Amino acid sequence: MVEYFFSVRDGPDQDAFFAIEMADVKCFYAHTKQNLLFFAAARTSTLGGAESMCRRLVERKIDFKMKDSALQTPLFYAAAKGNTGCCRYFIEELGMDVTERIRRFEYFDYKLMIHIFLENFCES
Repeated sequence: MVEYFFSVRDGPDQDAFFAIEMADVKCFYAHTKQNLLFFAAARTSTLGGAESMCRRLVERKIDFKMKDSALQTPLFYAAAKGNTGCCRYFIEELGMDVTERIRRFEYFDYKLMIHIFLENFCES
């Protein structure tokens, strides 16, 4: 099961989508307490496919309100990796909160991060 997480984040589309279909969406990566949605959101923009993978996981009823062991949401990872489509999907369609704060970095504000990201990487 662990290999599915890394296939989703780092693998070619075919392997990633296979993992998404085969995996139990209730499972999470024990070390970080992240489900597959975190790994799909953290997929590099050069690999692509993150938004469609996230949409498929949500269709499969993955818990998109989950926070990991650092109290971060998939939105943080999508923004960090430059996944514009994921950010928009998470905010506009799933209603993810852009005002969340990261526990380890109390000064760090999601709203500011997302604002800067959208301002710099998205067309209006």
